[in-house]
Amino acid sequence: MDFLHMLLTKSGLSKSKLISHLQCEKKLWLSTYKSGQAKHDQSALTRMERGNILGAVARSIFPGGSLVDTEDPSSAVTKTNSLLKTNSGPIYEAAFTYDGIQVFIDILVPEEDGYHLIEIKSATKVSTQHIIDTAIQVWVAERTGAKINRASVGFINNKFVYPGEKKYDGLFKLKDISNDISTYSPIIEGWVRSARDILSNSDPLIPIGKQCKNPFECEFQDYCKSLVPNLPKYPLSDLKLKKLDLKKLEDKGYTNLLEVPIELVEDPKKARLHRSILSGENYVSENAKTEIDAIPYPRYYLDFETIAHGLPEWPGTRPYQQIPFQWSCHIEHADGHVEHQEFLAEPTQDPRKDCMTSLVRLFRGFKDGSMIAYNADFEKRILQDLAKLYPETQLLFNSICNQTYDLLPICRNNFYNRDMHGSWSIKYVLPAIAPDLNYQELDITNGQMAQEAYIKMNIGSPNSKEVVKLRSNLLKYCKLDTEAMIRIVMYFCKRPL
Repeated sequence: MDFLHMLLTKSGLSKSKLISHLQCEKKLWLSTYKSGQAKHDQSALTRMERGNILGAVARSIFPGGSLVDTEDPSSAVTKTNSLLKTNSGPIYEAAFTYDGIQVFIDILVPEEDGYHLIEIKSATKVSTQHIIDTAIQVWVAERTGAKINRASVGFINNKFVYPGEKKYDGLFKLKDISNDISTYSPIIEGWVRSARDILSNSDPLIPIGKQCKNPFECEFQDYCKSLVPNLPKYPLSDLKLKKLDLKKLEDKGYTNLLEVPIELVEDPKKARLHRSILSGENYVSENAKTEIDAIPYPRYYLDFETIAHGLPEWPGTRPYQQIPFQWSCHIEHADGHVEHQEFLAEPTQDPRKDCMTSLVRLFRGFKDGSMIAYNADFEKRILQDLAKLYPETQLLFNSICNQTYDLLPICRNNFYNRDMHGSWSIKYVLPAIAPDLNYQELDITNGQMAQEAYIKMNIGSPNSKEVVKLRSNLLKYCKLDTEAMIRIVMYFCKRPL
């Protein structure tokens, strides 16, 4: 082994890489030697940023501490050691290195003859992954000589209601996981040896499997798929078969649905989809038209965009509460006339009241009409939450919810195209029905990006070019969601597109 390889092997481990190793040996190897092949999900990066913000708030629970704020790993360890000697109060982002493995601990609180180690998580409950994560932190810290009396995970209390004025007492709950950690402590050294063995050898041959998505979405999935020769375009997984039925096909040597004889797919619903895959033609049931024809006019095709922060921003809101900041609505009348209305909240303020007012105005002529949404429970929940907040809207909004029709199950039961790959998301259905409408041509292509755009709007100057562009992009994206529903309905009813 050359010197550079030895250096990477010895110093290339961290807590995150150990956790990668537990998920997949190949993920560890790639993250060390081919990190440029990673395709990072923007939502994952956003979660990290929000986690940093939550960590800063969590420090207020244990005030009077010192932050290890240097980015240089060696300096961070030096500063941590200095603070440990003075024992003058809590330490934030304490850095420890043992045998080439470095960890950063969110909060260390001094206790009699030791420390209380606290890891802050943005989840609403403690998971096995959190326990493993914290166990590694404790293992490294203790081997440097630190005395850890106990360890806890701080997690979000989703019952917390923000009172305003940056008062977040009660946002976090602490759970002592010291006993849980004791299960893992004796085996961490084995994880380290195994990880170093992987790093001292060539790229491990690990087939694509469940580990690519569990417990985390792997950022190297696209790269690994590119290495597989003749990877089937329509894999068995597209049919979402039961485990036993899937195993029967795998045992016969099948991997590609285009090669599976129709008689081997016994479930009638799955066989229907399989025929569509084999033929390349859309499957469309006449029942779709029947179900849609029964929906009364005027039809309000509604879609909300919401923001859900772990750290509540507006008084009276809870962590991860879905706060609507935008909607689009296409209104289809009995004579075939279609009109469009929309709302996008002004930045820097609680959007709920303006959203409620705009919806009351939108549904003023609702009466015996209907609301249509895709996965309608979401839109109904937003309306119901607004009705609770503004009791004067309860009669109207509850009436709308009672007259809501969901386009998702209509599509799921009556339509399929093989390029949907087993998903009935509107972004997979639309290309098969209206290829001229394309999300990929937009600057904002999904709900996560819409949230990010709205956050940026709240940061920027209201009249800046960036904010004006963000606003335009948001309106285009949300409008396409409701236009897509109209086009799907027209397709099923065999009306001109």
